[in-house]
Amino acid sequence: LAREEEDAVMNRAKELYRNGTKKDSGTKMGLRAACKEATRLHCLETGRTIEVCYSTLSRQLKGKKSKAESNAEKGWLSQEETEQVVALVEELGERGFPPDHRTIKEFVDAILSARLGDAFPEGGVGKKWSKRFVEKHSDRI
Repeated sequence: LAREEEDAVMNRAKELYRNGTKKDSGTKMGLRAACKEATRLHCLETGRTIEVCYSTLSRQLKGKKSKAESNAEKGWLSQEETEQVVALVEELGERGFPPDHRTIKEFVDAILSARLGDAFPEGGVGKKWSKRFVEKHSDRI
């Protein structure tokens, strides 16, 4: 959730930079001003301060990926596969058979083995992979 909140503030800073003007002079808002304004607005709305780095804003405006986007590409599962696993865990839980970590790992190993074939390691995903998966998606499962 923290990552989503940071992304929301960053997106607001992007929008302010592209379309914003300074109140006093009416000139286009710079990177630093857009970051400060996005932080200020978020703090007013939520009471939480999330600062946005202007150099990160600059890189993203030039088309560089955010850390979250970059890390998502490195993961084992695609977004669609992740949704399948979450749906399975939810369904089994609703039926009164919540899966343990071993069951989740076996299901994920089967998905990835089918997609990657011999490129998928023999041992499957790591020992603690399912624990991290459950923690990451704990709001849904």
